[in-house]
Amino acid sequence: MGRLGYDPLTNDFKVVVFTPRHSFKEGHQIGIYSLINNSWKAITKPNLLLLHHLWALGMSINVNNFIHWSIGYENSNTTDDEDELELFTGIIAFDISKEKFNLIKLPQFERGNDGGDIAKIFGFLSMIYVDEDTVIHIWIMK
Repeated sequence: MGRLGYDPLTNDFKVVVFTPRHSFKEGHQIGIYSLINNSWKAITKPNLLLLHHLWALGMSINVNNFIHWSIGYENSNTTDDEDELELFTGIIAFDISKEKFNLIKLPQFERGNDGGDIAKIFGFLSMIYVDEDTVIHIWIMK
């Protein structure tokens, strides 16, 4: 399933599709369909997470000419000769006009946070997370 976005620079609608589905590994292909050109093109996914491992590609939302996907990824830190697995939540942003990806790292709400819901609040990209004590945390990018 693809995600539709609008490119105001070219007055074009584009669909972005991941192959394999729900995957964001370096070297995999991304299909981009242009309504104006009535054609598909493929680009190769960049390695945005460097040494991190992506374990979840979540829902998406359009904000300010970018398509944003919530992601979960892990980082293995070595301390005192022990490997600790840390889970992080972030956002992958796709610039519809430039057809480029960026990683937006989120502040950690608590150790081991494994996700939240991406949203658009008052026109701003946001992440909503409810912790174990049912405290609601809201991160808003301005």
